Amino acid sequence: MHHLRDVDGGGPFASPTATVAEAEEAMVDRRLGALPVVDEHGDALGVLARSCLSGRSS
Repeated sequence: MHHLRDVDGGGPFASPTATVAEAEEAMVDRRLGALPVVDEHGDALGVLARSCLSGRSS
């Protein structure tokens, strides 16, 4: 089994404990449309899409 931590170059990943604001800021800063969410073992939990965040209530 491969883990995201095994991918060369690492990359921007969000922790499941990151806030929505932190994840959104990371995507804006890096000009990403999505951010993988990984656990402490490097296993993928899902993907947070920036398009799903736009228009969210504050």
